[in-house]
Amino acid sequence: MSKTVILGAGVDSLSGIAMPLTSELIPQISDFVQTEIGKRIDEKLRLLLPRLRFSFESFVKRSIDKLADEFRREIDTITTNIEHELETNHSLSNPDRKMGELVNRLLRKIKYIQEGAEFDEETEDLIQEVLGRRIEDEAIIDIKKLSFTDTFKSILQYVLEQSVRNSTNPILRHVYKNLLDIEDLMVKYFIGFYTRKDSDIKTYVYISWMLWAFLKEKEKQVFNDETNHLPFYSQLQDDWNIITFNYTSFARQKVANSKYFHGSLFDYINMYNRTMMSFEENDYYNTDTFELFERIATPNIDFTESSKKIVVPAILPPLRIKPVLSSRFISTWYESAQQIIHSDKIIIAGYSFSNTDEHFNDILRGCRDKNIYIIDPNIDLLINNLHSIWSYRRDDFSLTSIQNKETLKAGSLSLIKASADEIILGNL
Repeated sequence: MSKTVILGAGVDSLSGIAMPLTSELIPQISDFVQTEIGKRIDEKLRLLLPRLRFSFESFVKRSIDKLADEFRREIDTITTNIEHELETNHSLSNPDRKMGELVNRLLRKIKYIQEGAEFDEETEDLIQEVLGRRIEDEAIIDIKKLSFTDTFKSILQYVLEQSVRNSTNPILRHVYKNLLDIEDLMVKYFIGFYTRKDSDIKTYVYISWMLWAFLKEKEKQVFNDETNHLPFYSQLQDDWNIITFNYTSFARQKVANSKYFHGSLFDYINMYNRTMMSFEENDYYNTDTFELFERIATPNIDFTESSKKIVVPAILPPLRIKPVLSSRFISTWYESAQQIIHSDKIIIAGYSFSNTDEHFNDILRGCRDKNIYIIDPNIDLLINNLHSIWSYRRDDFSLTSIQNKETLKAGSLSLIKASADEIILGNL
């Protein structure tokens, strides 16, 4: 019986691995640049990328200033999420609970002004009676043109700065969530390869190599701490098909022929001839990160017009329409699709079913009648993303149990409410 296991970012964020999620990367890379190895790679990249203007530190500072001005757009989402955290997370420390109460109190003040700046229904009816016509604009004051006082803005800036620097804090993670997204940043500058804008290309090269170096160092730390037993990954078996959306080498360490759907830290690409190459295994695992980077980057990055050449990590930008960086990606996608199509059982862990991965979701769409197990601690949120794939409504699911974990089941689809490392994969 053929089994395929599909891995998303939630697997690499498990305790014992603790790789950062996408929304946590920018502030952590900004801190990484200040470390000894981060500084060396930053300095080398700036030598290779003359007149590069981008820096993570200045980007974070500009973002905080901008967010303080535009904070009102996120009020409803942030207050709802923080209120839920305050109500359901009984392990919150007193300082965290106070911070949550402060943030929500501040946001309610802003919301009160917003709501008070519009005509209510009774006033609108009275205006129609007096003027003989309905009003087209409900606003009394254009909120967008109002600005916060310096005092209030300084409080917001403090909250934002704390949220950026404490990306795993149970309260503050709701404040900046999705506001500092490295995927958006990569997409913005990757377009430079199509517009042939050198300044954007240089920024993309810088961001992608700093991301590679940061993740490579984090991965090395995990291997040092968890030499013999990686959570979840230690369960993977050689005769299973493994497809991962993570860039780390954890999957290939356990199952050598794992498919890396969006690329990996192990590979790099020449952007002019689209050749994808791999690090030697011994070099990748045993060579200092800076030395490994320098060995590839120094001879292969040159913006001199007569001898231009660019090499970047084989990390696929999260565009909805995926660029074909190398023919090896086409082979990987085809082989992954064939593995899924011919599998009797599909296990999906830590994968969000985002619409930016519609190319992959479409492969799953044809598997409605297969035995599919989705493992995720937040199945109540995930279920909304599944409707467009398998057309199951929330009411179609029945409550049952698998391995003593709450499970929602519809047809041959099972949604198991658990962390990936809480389930014995071999028993599914």
